[in-house]
Amino acid sequence: MTQLPVPPSVPATPGGPVGSEPARTGGRGTAFGLLPAVYRERDAQPDGGAGFLRELVGLVEDELALVHDDIDQLYEDLFVETCAAWVLPYLGDLVAVTPGAPLDRGVVLTRGAVADAIPLRRRKGTASALADLAHDLTGWPARAVEVFEHLAVTRSVRLPERPQLTAGRKRGRTADLRSALEAEQALRRGSTPEVRRIGSGRGRYGVRNVAVLVWRDVRLPRTWVDAAAVDDRRFRFSPLGVDGPLATTPRTGVGTAGGGRLTRRAVAAEPGVFLGTDVLVRPAGAVDPVAVGDVVVCDLGDAAAGGWSNVARLPATAVGIDPERGRLAFGSAQPAPPRVTFTTTAPSDVGGSELADPPDLDAPRVTTVGRAGTGAAATSVAGGLAASGGVGVVEVEDSGTYDGDLTVAVPPRTLLAVTSARGAHPLVRLASGWVLDAGEGSVVVLDGLTIGGGPVVVRGRPDRVEISRCTLVPGYRLTADAEAVPPVGPSLVLAVDSDWQTEVTVRECVTGPLHVPADGNTLTVTDSVVDAVGRDGVPAGTAPPGARVVPVVRSSTPLGALPLPTGPPRLAVRLGGDAPIVVALPGPPTDAATAAADLDAALTGTGARAVVARGRVVVVGDGRPVAVETTPGEDLAAVLGLVGPGSTARAVLGEHADVPAAAGGGTVTVTTSSGDRRVTVAAGAVDATGLAGLLEAGLDVVADLAGTAVVALGDRLLVLPTSPQALTVTVTADDRATAHALGLVSPRPAVAADAAGTPSAALTLDRCTVLGQVTAESLTVIDSIVTGPLRAERRQVGCVRHSWVAPGSATPARDHCRSEGPETPPPRFVSRRYATPGYGRLRRAGATALVRGASDGYEMGAHARLGQTQRDDNLRRGIAESLRFGLEAGVLDAD
Repeated sequence: MTQLPVPPSVPATPGGPVGSEPARTGGRGTAFGLLPAVYRERDAQPDGGAGFLRELVGLVEDELALVHDDIDQLYEDLFVETCAAWVLPYLGDLVAVTPGAPLDRGVVLTRGAVADAIPLRRRKGTASALADLAHDLTGWPARAVEVFEHLAVTRSVRLPERPQLTAGRKRGRTADLRSALEAEQALRRGSTPEVRRIGSGRGRYGVRNVAVLVWRDVRLPRTWVDAAAVDDRRFRFSPLGVDGPLATTPRTGVGTAGGGRLTRRAVAAEPGVFLGTDVLVRPAGAVDPVAVGDVVVCDLGDAAAGGWSNVARLPATAVGIDPERGRLAFGSAQPAPPRVTFTTTAPSDVGGSELADPPDLDAPRVTTVGRAGTGAAATSVAGGLAASGGVGVVEVEDSGTYDGDLTVAVPPRTLLAVTSARGAHPLVRLASGWVLDAGEGSVVVLDGLTIGGGPVVVRGRPDRVEISRCTLVPGYRLTADAEAVPPVGPSLVLAVDSDWQTEVTVRECVTGPLHVPADGNTLTVTDSVVDAVGRDGVPAGTAPPGARVVPVVRSSTPLGALPLPTGPPRLAVRLGGDAPIVVALPGPPTDAATAAADLDAALTGTGARAVVARGRVVVVGDGRPVAVETTPGEDLAAVLGLVGPGSTARAVLGEHADVPAAAGGGTVTVTTSSGDRRVTVAAGAVDATGLAGLLEAGLDVVADLAGTAVVALGDRLLVLPTSPQALTVTVTADDRATAHALGLVSPRPAVAADAAGTPSAALTLDRCTVLGQVTAESLTVIDSIVTGPLRAERRQVGCVRHSWVAPGSATPARDHCRSEGPETPPPRFVSRRYATPGYGRLRRAGATALVRGASDGYEMGAHARLGQTQRDDNLRRGIAESLRFGLEAGVLDAD
C-alpha cells in the first residue's frame, strides 16, 4: 500500500511551495477599530505607539486569521486546480493515480496527472493521450509518434492506392528532403524496420513501436539584450558573441512537427508564428521592433574573407536572420548594436535566468540601474555602485550589457548586494576585472548576473561572500564557436587579509576556476558547475582538463615480421555505439611501424589514431570505448593482434605538453596499485617525441613500471602501461612544475588556492559538476561529479559520499562512491564548452552509476535538482499502463 505524505503543520498556499505559510486575509487593526472609541483613546500611548489593549487584540486577531485562512484552504483543497501540493496524492488516490518517484520539494504527483486522469483513460491507447500523459507526468513538452508512419513502404503496382480513399491517412514513405519539419527530428522517414526493441533504447523503427519524444532542456527567455557586434551591419543574438540556435517552446501533441529549435525553413514558412513573438529585433534608437515584413530569413553562414553569406544582397531597410546560427544582419550600417528578444535552451537554469526571483534582502536602501535611465536610476553598474556608496542593494532592471571595469569599497559591517530585478539577467562585461574592497565584518552578495571579461576579486576583511544564480563566464571571453579566448584565468579570487576568515558560498552558478586560499576560510559550492576550462592557448573543447584515462586497443604481443593477411588489408574500427568504420590500408604491412603509419592515415577524420609503441600497434579512440573488428573473409585485425585476449588496455592521454618547460628535466609521481613511485625525467628534450622517449626511459628504471610505453600524439603524450589498469600521475609540492610541463596534470585546477594547485580552503561540494581537478585543505563532497583528481591535504576529516571520484584521487573516507572501472565508464557530457547546447548535461546512455548513484538513488551533479531520472521512471511506468495491446513505447530525447 502506497504511503501518502503527512500534511504539514502549516497549510500551503494554493500553488505555493509545500509548507509555506498561508497569506493572512485579515490585517491587524481591523478588530481594534470596532471597539468603542473611549477604550481606544484610553489605550493610546503618548508617543503614538500601540497600547496593551491593542497588542492583546492583535494577538487574538492573528490567531483568528490563521483559523480563517485554514478554513479557506480546506475549501480550496477540494479542487485539484487550487489544492495544496501535499493534498495531490490524496486526490490522486480517489481516481486511482499512484504516486511515482518524488520530484522537486518532495512532490510525488503533478497537478496535471491528477486532473487529467479520467480524460486520459477515456482516450487510452491513442497517440495524443500518450503525449498528454508524458507532459502531465514530467512537465516536459512531448510528442507521440507512431513509428510505422516513418517506415519505407514499397507501393503496390497491382493495387495502387486511390487518393480519394486514402485522404487523411498517413502511410510510410521515402524521405522528403524538402520537409523542414522532419529534417530536425529524432526520427527520419524512409527507414527500414529494425528487430531491436525500442524499449531497450537501441532500436527505433518497428511496426508496433510508439516513440515518445521529450524536450528535456529548459527554455530560457532573453528579453531585450544587446546583440554582440561583429561590425556595423553584422551581429549575433548572444551578448557573449557565440553562435547558437534560437529556440521556441515545443508543442505537445502527435507527430514530429513542432520541434524546439528554430530552422530557417520553418520560420520562413510561418514567419507570423515565430517572428514578433519568439524573435524580436529593435534597432538602436528605435521605439518599436522591426516589422515582420522587413525580416528576411536566410543563411548567414561564413563566407570568404571573414564575411557572411547573403549580407550584401539584403535591401537597405531589411534585416536578415539566421535562427540556426543565432545571427542577424542589417541592409545598412547601424550606429549601435540592436536589442533583441529570443529564447535559448540549457540543461537547467543553473547560472541564472530571467525566470528567477530576486533575493529577499533586508537592506537599508536600493539603488536602481537601467539603460533607460528613467527617474533617478543610474545608467551603468559603475554609476549605481558610486551612487550607493558601497552600501545596500544595487538592482539592475534590465538584461542589457554593461561594460567597464568595476572597483568598489564596502564600508565595515555593512551589506552590498548587486542583483538583477525580476525578469532581468544582465551581462557585466569587464575589461580586466571587478575588485571589491570589503571592510571588516561586511557582506558581499552577487545575484542574477552574468560576469565576463575578467575575474571577481574580493579583498579586505569580509565576513561572507555570497554568489548565487550567476554565471562567471569560464574563460572570460568566448569565440563564435564558444572556445575560450586566451589568456584564461580564475573566475573568483579571494584575496582577503591573511589573519581574517571568510565564508564563501556559491549556489546555482556556472563558474570558471575558483581560487580561495586556506588560512581558515571556507568554500561551499551547491548545485553549480565549476569549469577548469583549458590550458592557455588551447581551446577548451580540444581536450578535457588534465590527463584522462582512455580505452585503447593494442597488439596482444610485440610484432615482428608480419605474414600476409588473407584477403584485402582491411579492418573495422568501432567508436562507442557507432556503426563500424571500415578502413583499408594501401597494401599488406610488413611490420608494426608500417602497419601503424598506414592505419593512422586511413583513420584520418574519424577521431581515432594509430601509433606504434614498443613493437605494438595501438589504436586510440576519441575518449569513447574503441574496438577493432575483423571484416568477412579478411584477417588483418588478427594478424596485427588487435582482436582476442590481451588486446584491450587503458592508457593515460595527457594535455598538450610544454616541451621548452620540460627540457630541463625533473621528477613526476606515478600512482600504481602498489603505491606512489617517483620517476626521473632526464633533460634534453627538443620535441614531444624526444620527451616521450625520456619519460619512457625513466619509467623503465622503476621496477613496477618497467615496460611502460610512452608515445607522442602530436604534442600530447600517451602513456600505456603493461598492466590492464591505467597509471595516474599525481602532484606533489616537489614535482608540480614537471607534471604540468608534461601535460599529465592540469595546470589550471577547477578549485584551488592559486593557479599552481595549492590546496584551497575547506571545501564543501553538494550536487555539483566539476570539470577539472580539485585540491583542497579538507573535503566534504556529496552527490557530486568531479572529472579530475580530487585531493585533500587533511584526509582524517570530512568525507566523500555518493559521488564520482576520478582515478588518482586522495580523499577522506568514501561512502558509496563510484570510480572508473570496466563496468563504470567515465562521465560523458553532451558538451563541455560553456554556451553550447547541452553544456554539462550527462549522456545518460550507459551512465547508470551516475544517474542512479546519488544519496537519493537518482542523479549526481549540478542538474540533479531537475529530477530527470525520477521523471523518466514516472514516464515509463505511466506509458506502460496506457498502451494498446501489442504495442511497445520508447522515450527519445528530441533536444
